[in-house]
Amino acid sequence: MIRDLIAYPDPVLLSPARLISFEPVSDSANYIEMSPGDVADLIIDLIDTVGAVPWGRAVGLAAPQIGRPVALFVALGEAFINPRIVKHSSVVRNSVEHCYSMKEGESFRVERYRFIDLQWFDGKLKHQKRRFHRFDAQVIQHEYDHLLGLPCSAFPCRSYIVQ
Repeated sequence: MIRDLIAYPDPVLLSPARLISFEPVSDSANYIEMSPGDVADLIIDLIDTVGAVPWGRAVGLAAPQIGRPVALFVALGEAFINPRIVKHSSVVRNSVEHCYSMKEGESFRVERYRFIDLQWFDGKLKHQKRRFHRFDAQVIQHEYDHLLGLPCSAFPCRSYIVQ
C-alpha cells in the first residue's frame, strides 16, 4: 500500500529506529516485536511507496520516512532489516543528495565512505553480509542515517562502527 511520506522535523525522523525482534522483547526502548507477516507487509508498503514518489527517481526509502520507527529500509531492489555497518573505508567521496523527507527539489552536500561492509537480514529473514561500493554504498549510508535519526543535511563523514 502506498503510504504518505513524512517530512522534517517530524520526531520519527529525528529519533533512532528500534530494532525488529521476532521474539517477545523486554527492552521496548530499543526493540519492537513484529511478526514476519507484519515485516513483509511493511516491506511491500515501502516498495509501493518508493515506486510512487511523485518527483525524482527514488532508489531507497526507510521505514521512518513513512512514520514507522523501525530498523528497516528498501534500497537497490532489496530489503534491509536491522542493518549494521561493520566496516568502512577511510576514503570518502563528496556528493550531492536529495531526500524525500525534505522539500521537493532540495539537495545537500555530504561526504560518504567509498565502501561499507553491511550485515542485515533480507526480506526472507536470512542473514546477509556484503560490501557495497561507490553509489550503492552512498544509497545504503543515506537510508542508514534515517534509521539513526540523523537529519538530512550537510555533515562530515563519521564512523558508524560502534566499538
